[in-house]
Amino acid sequence: MQRPLHVSSTPGSRSSPGCYHELVQYHLKVNRAQWNEKARVHALGNARYPVQRLLAGKGNWAMPVPDNLGPLRNRTLLHLQCHIGLDSMRWARQGARVTGVDFSPTAIAEARKLSTASRIPAEFIESDIYALPRILRRHFDVVVSTYGVTCWLPDLRRWGRIIAGLLKPGGFFYLAEIHPFFNTLEFDGPGGRPRLANSYFFRGAERYVIRRGTYAAPKARTGHKVEYGWQHSIDETVSALRNAGLVLDFLHEFPYAYCELTSWTHRRLMRKGRRGFWHFRSGDRIPLMFSLKARKAR
Repeated sequence: MQRPLHVSSTPGSRSSPGCYHELVQYHLKVNRAQWNEKARVHALGNARYPVQRLLAGKGNWAMPVPDNLGPLRNRTLLHLQCHIGLDSMRWARQGARVTGVDFSPTAIAEARKLSTASRIPAEFIESDIYALPRILRRHFDVVVSTYGVTCWLPDLRRWGRIIAGLLKPGGFFYLAEIHPFFNTLEFDGPGGRPRLANSYFFRGAERYVIRRGTYAAPKARTGHKVEYGWQHSIDETVSALRNAGLVLDFLHEFPYAYCELTSWTHRRLMRKGRRGFWHFRSGDRIPLMFSLKARKAR
């Protein structure tokens, strides 16, 4: 994973709602251009997105998740921020009736191509999450979102309400995500040891400059160099779902990650374990990932 260069922060004040809305829309437009380019690169295949394994009918083409979601056969499943759809098709292969959603038209086009080529049926819809209530008038047994997703969302309170509105009574939402504590760290100490360098609490949009490539293909030639992100604490994430009326089943934290989070340091700080998760070679046990499950009352 390539860590972008943090440049500046845009304050999150809402004293001028019209200006704030226009600014957020600009940020999302910039990000969409970034993700269109990333989707084209990632659809070619790489270690993070092993497209060739999917097309060859082999297993292990999707990122591992730390929790068992239970039986999914014949259940309707909505995958938010699905990118090019590899994880979506993992759940489709398990028997779920999958709908993937992403705001990048290029990502959705690539996901549809992969679904057709692999003969794994799944539906893919281009939409910003915040527009879903107008576009998707259905309800689902399961809503899922995984890895590097909440940082692209400026408003988690609205996100929580939308998820609750998309769930059937008794349905559940599952999130697996990079732990926000990881974003406070730099790995420039002796031997690459972690050092507390950034605040855990963020305000407004953070502007980042990408040095080159993408997190999955660092050597790729890319034209878009700027992106915007919004960091959210565990409390903010959980509260957004609880305030929307969902009941928390569990919140788990893990001292390992779904990919090599520190590859941008050019040091071999992590190793891949038998379950497919990445651990620090030094034995450091700091939170790198968390997951939660929240249910809608019947």
